Amino acid sequence: EVNILVQKEFADRLCAKPGVKDHGALTLLVNYWAEVERLFDVPRSMFMPEPKVDSPLVCIKLRDKPAVDLSKLGIDKPGQKLRRLIKTIYSNRRKTMNNALKAGGYDAEIISSLNLGNLRGETLDLEGLLPLVKAFG
Repeated sequence: EVNILVQKEFADRLCAKPGVKDHGALTLLVNYWAEVERLFDVPRSMFMPEPKVDSPLVCIKLRDKPAVDLSKLGIDKPGQKLRRLIKTIYSNRRKTMNNALKAGGYDAEIISSLNLGNLRGETLDLEGLLPLVKAFG
């Protein structure tokens, strides 16, 4: 367990929940190995020179095991495939999942069979990504 003082925007990204603007690749990758909790804000008046924003204190506690069990997917190198999927989704953040996956070079037939509709990547948590990792495995 480690407590660190970080910029507000960084804390927002680390602690973001699915469906909010700050939820992204960093959020997912950190949450795979650690639990992150925003403890409290340290007022800007505590620093010299005084910055323009307060600084959150964040607790990062490493997990005993990853947040999701990739071994149950039954595919080769599931960790690499999860990271690639996350990178693809957030490299094309403004696109729907269908278009982001196509832009990332994923198989169009598999994408079509997933019936993702207008789903966007930032709405998914790690558990929600597992079926996609398996489908493209």
